[in-house]
Amino acid sequence: MEEETTAKPQQGSWDNLETGDIERKEKVEFDINKPLEVSFDSNFSNPREYTSKDGKGVFYIFDVIHENKEKVIITSAWSLLRGLKSIKELAGKRVKILKSMVDGKQHYSVEELDKVEVQKV
Repeated sequence: MEEETTAKPQQGSWDNLETGDIERKEKVEFDINKPLEVSFDSNFSNPREYTSKDGKGVFYIFDVIHENKEKVIITSAWSLLRGLKSIKELAGKRVKILKSMVDGKQHYSVEELDKVEVQKV
């Protein structure tokens, strides 16, 4: 008989649990060695945290503005999470993100560009 696996909530999930309909926004796609810029709305506070399907990890969803459209960054990549976390208060800021390959693994570098007034489209 097959063992059934169920994603179980992790500690602290209640505070981050979404109750409304999940809005599907277009994902930001990263290309190797092609920097892109994203902006965070002035009301941005924290990314949403979700448990992975296998229940063994989490991923984060960041709401951003990219190419004048509301999009999302969905990631569990440590280098991207650390880079974004290193910027104090992402709200209202514009950042440049570069995806590269280092020793056969993806690596992200994040650079704060400036603070801007972001208009939602």
